[in-house]
Amino acid sequence: MRAGLLRHRVTLQNNLIGANNYGEALDYWQDITTVWARVSPNAGRELFSAQQFYHEVSQTVTLRYRPNVTPSLRLVFDGRYLEILSVINPDERNRELILACRERKRRYLGRYFAHPMMQNRRAKRDDYKPSAVRVTQRYVP
Repeated sequence: MRAGLLRHRVTLQNNLIGANNYGEALDYWQDITTVWARVSPNAGRELFSAQQFYHEVSQTVTLRYRPNVTPSLRLVFDGRYLEILSVINPDERNRELILACRERKRRYLGRYFAHPMMQNRRAKRDDYKPSAVRVTQRYVP
Protein backbone atom coordinates (compact mmCIF):
# COMPACT_ATOMS: atom_id res chain seq x y z
CA MET A 1 0.00 0.00 0.00
CA ARG A 2 1.36 3.40 -0.95
CA ALA A 3 1.81 5.69 2.04
CA GLY A 4 0.78 8.75 0.02
CA LEU A 5 -2.77 7.44 -0.27
CA LEU A 6 -3.18 7.44 3.52
CA ARG A 7 -3.68 11.16 4.01
CA HIS A 8 -6.44 11.31 6.63
CA ARG A 9 -6.10 10.94 10.40
CA VAL A 10 -8.77 8.77 12.05
CA THR A 11 -9.13 7.74 15.67
CA LEU A 12 -10.31 4.27 16.65
CA GLN A 13 -12.63 4.22 19.67
CA ASN A 14 -13.93 1.39 21.86
CA ASN A 15 -17.29 1.47 23.64
CA LEU A 16 -16.92 0.93 27.38
CA ILE A 17 -19.89 0.07 29.57
CA GLY A 18 -19.56 -0.08 33.32
CA ALA A 19 -20.46 1.56 36.61
CA ASN A 20 -18.86 4.30 38.67
CA ASN A 21 -18.27 4.28 42.44
CA TYR A 22 -21.90 5.24 43.09
CA GLY A 23 -23.33 2.43 40.95
CA GLU A 24 -24.47 4.66 38.11
CA ALA A 25 -24.27 3.12 34.66
CA LEU A 26 -21.58 4.57 32.40
CA ASP A 27 -21.55 4.27 28.63
CA TYR A 28 -18.71 6.12 26.93
CA TRP A 29 -16.20 5.83 24.08
CA GLN A 30 -12.48 5.55 24.81
CA ASP A 31 -9.76 6.39 22.26
CA ILE A 32 -7.60 3.41 21.31
CA THR A 33 -5.23 4.91 18.78
CA THR A 34 -4.95 7.42 15.95
CA VAL A 35 -3.83 6.09 12.56
CA TRP A 36 -3.35 7.28 8.99
CA ALA A 37 -6.12 6.18 6.65
CA ARG A 38 -7.81 6.88 3.34
CA VAL A 39 -11.45 7.92 3.61
CA SER A 40 -13.56 7.91 0.45
CA PRO A 41 -17.33 8.49 0.38
CA ASN A 42 -19.45 6.04 -1.59
CA ALA A 43 -23.05 7.19 -1.44
CA GLY A 44 -25.38 9.42 0.51
CA ARG A 45 -29.09 9.44 1.17
CA GLU A 46 -31.71 11.04 3.37
CA LEU A 47 -34.17 9.08 5.45
CA PHE A 48 -37.38 9.99 7.22
CA SER A 49 -37.79 7.64 10.16
CA ALA A 50 -39.61 8.03 13.47
CA GLN A 51 -40.70 11.55 12.46
CA GLN A 52 -37.09 12.70 12.04
CA PHE A 53 -34.87 13.34 9.06
CA TYR A 54 -31.57 11.49 8.92
CA HIS A 55 -28.63 12.11 6.64
CA GLU A 56 -26.65 8.95 5.97
CA VAL A 57 -23.31 8.68 4.15
CA SER A 58 -21.62 5.36 3.44
CA GLN A 59 -17.84 5.54 3.29
CA THR A 60 -14.92 3.22 2.67
CA VAL A 61 -11.92 3.58 4.98
CA THR A 62 -8.61 1.91 4.10
CA LEU A 63 -5.89 1.60 6.71
CA ARG A 64 -2.86 -0.51 7.49
CA TYR A 65 -3.53 -3.89 9.08
CA ARG A 66 -4.33 -3.92 12.79
CA PRO A 67 -5.41 -7.17 14.47
CA ASN A 68 -7.88 -5.60 16.91
CA VAL A 69 -10.20 -3.78 14.48
CA THR A 70 -13.76 -5.15 14.74
CA PRO A 71 -17.25 -3.85 13.89
CA SER A 72 -17.80 -3.09 17.59
CA LEU A 73 -15.41 -0.11 17.28
CA ARG A 74 -16.09 3.25 15.70
CA LEU A 75 -13.96 5.82 13.89
CA VAL A 76 -13.71 9.54 14.51
CA PHE A 77 -12.80 11.43 11.35
CA ASP A 78 -12.72 15.23 11.29
CA GLY A 79 -15.20 15.48 14.17
CA ARG A 80 -17.62 13.00 12.59
CA TYR A 81 -18.42 9.55 13.94
CA LEU A 82 -18.28 6.58 11.56
CA GLU A 83 -19.91 3.29 12.52
CA ILE A 84 -17.95 0.27 11.25
CA LEU A 85 -20.25 -2.12 9.39
CA SER A 86 -17.70 -4.66 8.16
CA VAL A 87 -13.95 -5.29 8.22
CA ILE A 88 -12.33 -6.81 5.13
CA ASN A 89 -8.76 -8.16 5.03
CA PRO A 90 -8.01 -8.37 1.26
CA ASP A 91 -6.50 -11.72 0.27
CA GLU A 92 -5.93 -12.47 4.00
CA ARG A 93 -2.39 -11.09 3.67
CA ASN A 94 -2.55 -8.87 6.79
CA ARG A 95 -1.30 -5.78 4.97
CA GLU A 96 -4.35 -3.54 4.88
CA LEU A 97 -7.93 -3.39 6.09
CA ILE A 98 -10.90 -2.08 4.17
CA LEU A 99 -13.71 -0.88 6.43
CA ALA A 100 -17.25 -0.31 5.24
CA CYS A 101 -18.52 2.54 7.42
CA ARG A 102 -21.68 4.57 7.86
CA GLU A 103 -22.09 8.10 9.13
CA ARG A 104 -25.60 8.85 10.29
CA LYS A 105 -26.80 12.09 11.79
CA ARG A 106 -29.95 14.10 12.16
CA ARG A 107 -30.40 16.90 9.69
CA TYR A 108 -31.08 20.32 11.13
CA LEU A 109 -34.07 22.06 9.57
CA GLY A 110 -34.54 24.89 12.01
CA ARG A 111 -36.44 24.99 15.23
CA TYR A 112 -39.80 24.08 13.73
CA PHE A 113 -40.59 22.24 10.55
CA ALA A 114 -43.60 20.98 8.67
CA HIS A 115 -43.24 17.99 6.41
CA PRO A 116 -45.66 17.09 3.58
CA MET A 117 -45.99 13.57 5.01
CA MET A 118 -47.59 15.06 8.13
CA GLN A 119 -50.24 17.00 6.26
CA ASN A 120 -53.86 16.09 6.51
CA ARG A 121 -54.79 14.19 3.37
CA ARG A 122 -57.99 16.21 2.93
CA ALA A 123 -56.11 19.52 2.68
CA LYS A 124 -55.25 20.59 -0.84
CA ARG A 125 -51.93 22.13 -1.76
CA ASP A 126 -53.47 25.30 -3.18
CA ASP A 127 -55.53 26.17 -0.10
CA TYR A 128 -53.12 26.01 2.79
CA LYS A 129 -54.75 25.71 6.19
CA PRO A 130 -52.59 26.06 9.29
CA SER A 131 -54.72 23.45 11.06
CA ALA A 132 -53.95 20.91 8.33
CA VAL A 133 -50.22 20.85 9.03
CA ARG A 134 -48.82 19.31 12.15
CA VAL A 135 -45.88 21.38 13.38
CA THR A 136 -43.29 19.53 15.41
CA GLN A 137 -40.46 20.93 17.46
CA ARG A 138 -37.11 19.41 16.52
CA TYR A 139 -34.56 18.32 19.08
CA VAL A 140 -31.04 18.68 17.76
CA PRO A 141 -28.21 17.93 20.19
